[in-house]
Amino acid sequence: MSDRNYRIRKVVILGAGVMGSQIAAHCVNAGLDVWLLDLKSDEPDRPDKIAEDSIQKLVKMNPAPLGMPEFSDRIKPGNFEDHLSIVSDADWVCEVILERMDIKKNMMEKIQKSWNPGTIVSSNTSGLPIGEISEECSADLQKHFLGTHFFNPPRYMKLLEIIPTSQTDPAITDYMASFCEKILGKGVVLCNDTPNFIANRIGVFSMAAIMPWYFNGTFRAEEIDLLTGTLTGYSKAATFRTSDMVGLDVLKHVAENLYPAVPDDERRDVFKLPEKLNDMVEKEWLGNKTGQGFYKKVKSEKGTEYHALNPESMEYQPQKEVKFESVARAKKEYSTSGDRLKFLVNQDDKAGNFLWNIHCDLLLYAANRIPEITGSTEAIDRAMRWGYNWELGPFQRWDAIGVRESVERMKEEGLTIPGNVKEMLDSGRERYYENGTVYNLATGKVEKLSPPAREAITVSILTSENKEIWSNSHAGLYDMGDDVALFEFRTKQQTLGFDLIASVQTACEKAGSEFQALVIGHDHENFSYGANLAEAVTAISKRDKETILKAVNNFQETAVGLRYQPFPVVGAVSGRAFGGAVEFMMHCDKVVAHHELYSGLVELGVGLIPAGGGTKEFYGGEPCP
Repeated sequence: MSDRNYRIRKVVILGAGVMGSQIAAHCVNAGLDVWLLDLKSDEPDRPDKIAEDSIQKLVKMNPAPLGMPEFSDRIKPGNFEDHLSIVSDADWVCEVILERMDIKKNMMEKIQKSWNPGTIVSSNTSGLPIGEISEECSADLQKHFLGTHFFNPPRYMKLLEIIPTSQTDPAITDYMASFCEKILGKGVVLCNDTPNFIANRIGVFSMAAIMPWYFNGTFRAEEIDLLTGTLTGYSKAATFRTSDMVGLDVLKHVAENLYPAVPDDERRDVFKLPEKLNDMVEKEWLGNKTGQGFYKKVKSEKGTEYHALNPESMEYQPQKEVKFESVARAKKEYSTSGDRLKFLVNQDDKAGNFLWNIHCDLLLYAANRIPEITGSTEAIDRAMRWGYNWELGPFQRWDAIGVRESVERMKEEGLTIPGNVKEMLDSGRERYYENGTVYNLATGKVEKLSPPAREAITVSILTSENKEIWSNSHAGLYDMGDDVALFEFRTKQQTLGFDLIASVQTACEKAGSEFQALVIGHDHENFSYGANLAEAVTAISKRDKETILKAVNNFQETAVGLRYQPFPVVGAVSGRAFGGAVEFMMHCDKVVAHHELYSGLVELGVGLIPAGGGTKEFYGGEPCP
């Protein structure tokens, strides 16, 4: 492998534990040639038993790490004693063994003996210093070494933190970032080699800062989870359900490791978790993996339900209905999490005061971590969205609340404002994100938003570059360059209604006269939920047969017509694609689908026959893309 001509096809994963085996599965899903090694078994007839058993467990895991169960046969098992020499034939060696520095260093010494110059080596760790792991290796290996922090489960969690050391060749960092984005489908964030990198440094701080509100009896777990869930732009799992998913032992381990590792952190005492949480870990109330944590699954006359832990009695009780007048009003009056958050932090009630205080903690902490953990404001937001499934990252939250007004309030309350935030406001900039740009707290400069992956083209980027050439409230058409147009759905849940179908026809006419090709895609998570059944139900309720027949005919002509356009039509699909959306896919000349595409002609489930040409395609024996 040339120093400047990298190409990864053969991957060796060292460590067949939960993470190692799932990383192997994800690499197999991507079509790579994968070896999975672990310790040699004591059984003479099964020396690779540990790796073999891990591979078999992949088939039974839920959610499934493998794209198809039979993919397990593509992972080749081995052991460190007999097979470590295959490192010499690998393009990438990913070490995923026990999170102990001495053990990792010992493995690096063994890798060095078989290492072929040019092979990329990485260590998967959630927080150990990357530079220290390889410090005793040759200078050339150190140049080809970096950290890769996958999030669990690797197939489904988008974030991959890449951590170069001071010795890593920038060409290696650039190549691995591009490879992991394009081939493994990850959202890559580059991190400094600091304790727990970005996502866990911010995420664990956020959870740890919230814990006292629960353990001192101010709030119940279900109350905090309501306030820190999708209501205000966090994840569906909120705070305590996330803790149960991660494991309280893992949370405790990360926090305990962070405290001594960050002596200059102005908020390091937050990582001293409440004693009652330590008691829960000692009792092995670790969360989902032991059946109980902050919540416990119990069987009742109503069936299975979750009871919540009372921190005062340390007993589980049925969850109570959560009622906050301000929350009810926020849900009724505001449709976005950002607007609801802005409203709630300004309410002088129990919920509002809580949300204001935890956001003061989060926002100031995140700003103070720049440039310590990263040289990018955008990187922190992406890490939290991709790694913790937050809808809004810290600086997006600050924009939603209002930077200047919140800073004034923080000052009135005696809080210290980071200098980089003051500099932004003094420059006249009022928001971190604005008109396709982001204010970088590390540099003090306004920068263009970077694409979610290298060389990616998004609607938001095209919009910021004034590439829109035609639009209405239902759709838009953009110039992607190279004589290619992009057609975007703008309807709710990207449904295919009467007006959108008409827009497709208009777009095809424009593409035919002004471009050489058309891509159908957008920035939304899901491609399309199919036909707008609400429009159909309205027409049916009015017994408007003429409208129904016209709509069906137009839909069929438009979908089938994609196949017969005088230019190639490409479907860029991801997430969910149901009903008519699948029929659009079927008639594209080419479909570029994300690995996690979930699609089907679901209308069959309600007794409807696909009328957009799907039935014809299946009858003709052509496979669905």
